[in-house]
Amino acid sequence: MAFDPLRKLFKEIGRYRATRDKWRGRLRLRHLLRDPRDLFARRLAANWRGGYVPFGDGGPWLYLPADLDLQGQRLAIDGGMPDSVVALVARPGDVAVDIGGNLGEWMAPLAAAVGTEGRVFTFEPVPVLADALEKTARLNGHEVTVEVLRSAVADATGEASFNVTMAAGGDGALSGLSTAGSATVPTITLDDFMAERGLSRLDLIKIDVEGAERRVLEGARRTLETCKPRLVFESGHESAGDRAAIADLLDGAGYDLVGLLLDGVIVACDWSDFGAATGVFADGQTRNLLALPRG
Repeated sequence: MAFDPLRKLFKEIGRYRATRDKWRGRLRLRHLLRDPRDLFARRLAANWRGGYVPFGDGGPWLYLPADLDLQGQRLAIDGGMPDSVVALVARPGDVAVDIGGNLGEWMAPLAAAVGTEGRVFTFEPVPVLADALEKTARLNGHEVTVEVLRSAVADATGEASFNVTMAAGGDGALSGLSTAGSATVPTITLDDFMAERGLSRLDLIKIDVEGAERRVLEGARRTLETCKPRLVFESGHESAGDRAAIADLLDGAGYDLVGLLLDGVIVACDWSDFGAATGVFADGQTRNLLALPRG
């Protein structure tokens, strides 16, 4: 590893963050400052060989592999904070399923929230990301709580072509949104996973699978009906048909759409707006949603 260039780079990143925070909110002045992030990203690509970065003040540390994708670059350069909704949806002793572990931005805070009496099952079929998640769990002392499963969650158990939308550390999907590269990966439905493990309880499901959310939910109908877990899922990559189908599935399963998670607040919305892409969904942005069982 080129240690001296890397040390110099992170000193400059630290100064950049301090300057950014100083001018935060003063848009006219801040936009006059030269944005160094593209240069930082190029230097990271040349010198980063894998390592850990802090995720929030006093929070967990995340392992970022070499060949960083865009999200890895953002975490290394801009830093990051656990989503504040984790403290709302995850409680001590909970059993949680994290579908689409990526770099652990949900896995690590969830493990801290549920504690050693809880469990977090994180599904991540991309080998380099699964390796990174295991390193993150080990460093943060979450080995007892976290299990990383190297499968994709889908609507059928077996195998499927998995499209990787970016290079080594990239996001991936079963939805066919990308032709950047693919591999055959094992798949499992959430219903089958629950049965195989003999689990009768599930308190939280988090889903971020780049447009394949409908397939995950189709394979979780029994679990949704019997366990009534709290649900956080990403929206924005799915087709219009899948969006309407998700709304019908979850509404029919007895779930209310509580709101859209937006920069530290929850914006109220409903299934009709979600299904029709109207109201707060009209801009088509990718965001997380919170749904809770009725009653």
